[in-house]
Amino acid sequence: MSRRRDYSSEPAESEAKGRDPQYVVALERGFDILRAFGETDSDLSNTEIVERTGLSKPTVSRLTNTLTRLGYLAYAERTGTYSLAAGLIALAAPLLSTLSIRERARPLMRELAEQSGASVAIAAPAGARMTYVEHVPGSGALVLKFSFGSQMPMERTAMGRAYLAALDADAFARTMTTLQSEGVLTRRIERGIRAATESVQRDGFCISLGDWRPEIHAVAVPLRFPGGTPLALNCGAPSFVLSESTMREQIGPRLVEMTRELGADQLERTGADAVN
Repeated sequence: MSRRRDYSSEPAESEAKGRDPQYVVALERGFDILRAFGETDSDLSNTEIVERTGLSKPTVSRLTNTLTRLGYLAYAERTGTYSLAAGLIALAAPLLSTLSIRERARPLMRELAEQSGASVAIAAPAGARMTYVEHVPGSGALVLKFSFGSQMPMERTAMGRAYLAALDADAFARTMTTLQSEGVLTRRIERGIRAATESVQRDGFCISLGDWRPEIHAVAVPLRFPGGTPLALNCGAPSFVLSESTMREQIGPRLVEMTRELGADQLERTGADAVN
């Protein structure tokens, strides 16, 4: 699947970043190189990276050379291709070490996955997306093919909307601005975010009935800890595995119980009123 982005007009691109003079497009392009690698990609050539990012060949050549020298890419002379390097693990290690919640949550997540046959995950925000930082696959014959590091859209998933519901007004407004700049917000999606936040306030959880992919149902709760960025705890599966009634009557309440067992704060404030 193509991930091509259009960089044919550099001035227009800079303007699209909210006319922010502090925004460094070159840095964004470096991360676009790293994001070009998918879960099944062991290596990519400069030509393949050009095709996936839409960046010019000279730009890609300069960036892959720089990222290799910094230890974030590894170059294989025999094949002329690049692969992700161990420097990225070192870069992420401080973040992962602070997520002690992963160790404490894993037994509870495994129990729920075995009971429900659905996948259970903890996700953290990464720009306009949510990234799996812990994942236990479902026990059913057909499971969702996601794993540690998988990314999902924030605005259309139960986990993303649960995260949004946990933000205070200022953080919510900033995040919505980011989503708007990415061109992913529509009136229907904004209504979905508002409805999900109301559901979190009322029931402690929100559900997605194919909002992201028609065949996937999911239910999620926010995880808030003092002084930390909110996370989301999610349970998802093919729609024939998780019915709406099962999510509302069983899985959702169980996820709420799990947040209490993990010592997460109860939801107090939200910025959802900013969605009009």
